[in-house]
Amino acid sequence: MNFFKRLLFFLGLAAGIFLFLLFIGLAVGTVLFLFFSVGALVLSFYLIKWLFYLFKEIPPQDKQKTRYKVVIKKIEKLNCVGIFLTGLLLFYSTKPGVCQKINKLEIKLPLSVEKSLLPDEYVFNIEATVKAATEKEVLKILGFLDKEIRQLKIKHRGGKFYTSQNCIWEKDSLICNGYKGTIFYTFEGKSPAIQGKAIKPFLRLKKIYPTLFSYFVRSQGWRVSPSKLKLEKNRLTLELIKNALSLSKEIGRVLSGSCYIEKIDYKSRNFPVFPLRASKSLSLPHPAKDSQKLTVRATVTFKCFQNF
Repeated sequence: MNFFKRLLFFLGLAAGIFLFLLFIGLAVGTVLFLFFSVGALVLSFYLIKWLFYLFKEIPPQDKQKTRYKVVIKKIEKLNCVGIFLTGLLLFYSTKPGVCQKINKLEIKLPLSVEKSLLPDEYVFNIEATVKAATEKEVLKILGFLDKEIRQLKIKHRGGKFYTSQNCIWEKDSLICNGYKGTIFYTFEGKSPAIQGKAIKPFLRLKKIYPTLFSYFVRSQGWRVSPSKLKLEKNRLTLELIKNALSLSKEIGRVLSGSCYIEKIDYKSRNFPVFPLRASKSLSLPHPAKDSQKLTVRATVTFKCFQNF
């Protein structure tokens, strides 16, 4: 039983080497495929023979037994047949017209899909600046503003502030007069009504500190929300993959061969998050909800095998 277990082990190892060389031959071309396939068969049988002799667990006296000699003789006969077939197939494969020539091609094509999306989120950006004699007073005003904004219960981001000395250059010299602080907020909602609510704390502070406090509406407008944008981008990506698969079949039909997708290099081009409309006016306009385009682009690499 030990003998046949070892034999099955060597056959499995030889089969693995055979399939590996077979794959290499198939990848490089038809003529070399014949050479590698038959050559792999011969190499496999020789491997079985020599590993059988070199296997240390087989006692030397067992190698003289009849059943071992019979197996070795059969393997040697198969080696001779394999060598003969190798020479025969190589002889015929070099003749014109016996084997088809396979031409490998690499094709790169740009693909794109796009979709018009209706914005579903309104964004309002505003920046405030405070100038005072002391940094403590600057922080007091900024803190009051932040408290007022949080009480509005409007979805917003930001609130990060910066303070520094209030310095300007005059006649090649730096002149500092008190301190200044800056704070920025982004408000998000489903309608332009949020900008009317969001601006109230800024108007109130402007009345209380007319010389110390100022604000600036940086931008406002409609945009597609990040969640909707991600969902639509995934859908467009799947659509592009489907188009690439259909195109690979069509290219293979035209070339009288076969093609597959080797690589897809994505290059997405998104629309602006929202149109920039800066204004210092207190009477804020309501921008129109215009449709915006989302485009997913990719360079697709096809590997094709053309038969002649």
